[in-house]
Amino acid sequence: MTRGRWLAGGLALALAVPAGVLAQMEDHGAHGDEAMPMMQDSMISEDMRAGMEAMMRPMMQDMMRQMMDEMATAGSDEIAGHGGHMSADAAPLEGAPSTEAYRAANMAMHSAMDIEFSDDADIDFARGMIGHHQGAIDMARIVLEHGEDPDLRQLAEEIIAAQEAEIAFLRDWIAENAE
Repeated sequence: MTRGRWLAGGLALALAVPAGVLAQMEDHGAHGDEAMPMMQDSMISEDMRAGMEAMMRPMMQDMMRQMMDEMATAGSDEIAGHGGHMSADAAPLEGAPSTEAYRAANMAMHSAMDIEFSDDADIDFARGMIGHHQGAIDMARIVLEHGEDPDLRQLAEEIIAAQEAEIAFLRDWIAENAE
């Protein structure tokens, strides 16, 4: 079992155990006709839930990044999982330089989009879209380097020009509007 699977299993257990304990406490918490005061409405308040989510989000993001890194460097059999179910003419998981370039661009884009949220929809949108647009530029450059279709190559050139302009706009907007 890979470290990523151990981490995912550990997280599932860490989340499941408290739920089981709470359910058991609720069943056994009543004394006579009165329930224990902390069991009357909900064991976990919305504030506690929000606090737990805020505490766990960075840990979950770190775990996901680690698992993505492991998947990117793992052998193709481990990534495929059910590789035997692939058709004979399916593309291999590794090999073509364009495939490796797309994988790297995809991981870079998702990493860049994993921003620290500010609770301001406008700022979060602008920050997240910069990584998204850069990912589009990177993918367009890959098709220019490896692709052959003239229509897709033309589209890639248009995407690069448009996305670069939008990134410049977003960076200027952030400089003027974000604290």
